Amino acid sequence: LPGVRLTGDFYRDKNSLGDLLTGRILWGVVGSITQPIFQSGLLRARSEARALELEAAWEEYRATILRAIGEVEDSLGRERSLKGQRDHLGRALSAAARNSRIQEERYRRGVASILDLLQARDQEMGVRRQVIAVEGEMLSNRISLALAVGVGFEEASQ
Repeated sequence: LPGVRLTGDFYRDKNSLGDLLTGRILWGVVGSITQPIFQSGLLRARSEARALELEAAWEEYRATILRAIGEVEDSLGRERSLKGQRDHLGRALSAAARNSRIQEERYRRGVASILDLLQARDQEMGVRRQVIAVEGEMLSNRISLALAVGVGFEEASQ
């Protein structure tokens, strides 16, 4: 923005007040006063450029915050979904384990074949693999959630 700057040239160059309006002092004062007038377009453009840079930085910051909030929301929704899957798989695992015990008991009594028992145990193991996979996804999702909220983030010292 325009400004006026007076220097101490008077005290260095002249010894009397009579010389105030002559020579170098006069041109120094006139130059200091008129320079902002002649450069007002440049100063205004710089001011507008700084304002636009500030606005762009604010919009980038805002976008970053919105992206982080979206990541947190997505992770929380995924957590609910994975918990529901784990609960359903837990009930399926209980049923498969119960079926496996029944088939083992039937095999011991001679009512069922070894293939029936192996098929029941294979089904139980398949459900166990699914439970483990969902629990692994839950752990991965929790890490993503922690990163989205900034847990464990340390600013690099410069």
